Amino acid sequence: MNAEAGFIQESEWPLSKTGKPTKFLRQRSKGEVSLYYFLDVDTGEEIEIVQAY
Repeated sequence: MNAEAGFIQESEWPLSKTGKPTKFLRQRSKGEVSLYYFLDVDTGEEIEIVQAY
């Protein structure tokens, strides 16, 4: 089978306010919710991404 993988949603890896990639810090899960924490290395701001299933 030569099918190419497809994704149903875009990546949720956040960019900094200046458009640079952020640094992954950690992940936590609470039941059907996953929390991802990233660091904007330019400003030191921590960014939280919530993903629910």
